[in-house]
Amino acid sequence: LREDNFETESLFIELCSGVEKPNEIEDDIFANFDKHADHLKYVDSVKLHNSIILSLGGVLNEKEKKMMNDINHLFHLNFEQLDSLYAADEGLIKLYAFGIICIKFPDQISEEHLEILKSKEETNLYKRNAQPFPTQPTKEIAAKMYATIEDRKKEKELQITVEERVNEFMRNYSTYPLTYEPISFDGFHTYSNYDFETGETEEESLVHAITITYRLKDNSGNMCEQINTIKIDHNMNIMIIEEEESDTVSSYPPRIKEWLDKYGRKLSKKDKQHLKLN
Repeated sequence: LREDNFETESLFIELCSGVEKPNEIEDDIFANFDKHADHLKYVDSVKLHNSIILSLGGVLNEKEKKMMNDINHLFHLNFEQLDSLYAADEGLIKLYAFGIICIKFPDQISEEHLEILKSKEETNLYKRNAQPFPTQPTKEIAAKMYATIEDRKKEKELQITVEERVNEFMRNYSTYPLTYEPISFDGFHTYSNYDFETGETEEESLVHAITITYRLKDNSGNMCEQINTIKIDHNMNIMIIEEEESDTVSSYPPRIKEWLDKYGRKLSKKDKQHLKLN
C-alpha cells in the first residue's frame, strides 16, 4: 500500500501544497525557516539557482538546503506579489510564480497567466552533480503545475464526500444523535495499491482516512469531546474507527466495536448487514 496525496511527483508542487514533511526529504529542512521574513528579498536568490527542483531526495547538502528555503519564501508571497513577479519576470521566476498561483490561488488564474503554456523556452532541471543541467520545455512543466488544480478539486470533492459519510454514520448509529457536534476534520489522505504493470491505481484498493474532532454523549450519559481517525473503503463503508491512527489500513469485518460500545445504539440485524458486521 502507498499513501496518495493527489499531487504530482514534483517536489516543488509538494512543497507548495503545504506538505509539512516532503517525501524523502530530511525532517528538519525548514526547522529554522522565518515565516515573518521579507519573502520578496529571496527572489534574487532563487534566480541564482538557475534551475527548478522537480525531484530531490536523500541527505541534502548545504547548497540544496539553502535552495529549498529560498523556494519556500516564494510560497509565502501573496497573490499580488506573485502576479507582479509573473508579469515582470521571465524564465525561472515566472515559472515558479505560475506554479504557486496554481496551488494557492487557482480561482485567480487569468488568460494572461495561461500564456506560459505556450512558452517556447527551456528550463534547467536541478540534478545533483550534473553539469550542465538537463532541460525540459517550460510549457511542459507549467502544464503539470496547471493540472494540479483539477487534482486538488477532485481531492476536495472526495474529502467532502468522506466528511458527509462520517457525519451520516455518527448520526445514524449513535445512541444520542442529537448531541453529535462535529468540530473539525483534519489530515485527509488516501491509501491505495499501485499496479506497476499498468501504471494505474487499483480503484478497489482505495481507503480514505480522516481525523475528526467532535462532541457526542456516550452511553453513560456523559457529554464527551472525542478525536478519532476513521478509515473508509472505496464504497464509503466505515472500516476502522481508532483513537490514534495505526498502520492498519482496512479491516473486514470493520473494526468499530470500541466506538459502538461507547457511543453506539443497539443494532438490528439490518444495521449489522449494512455495516458489514455479519
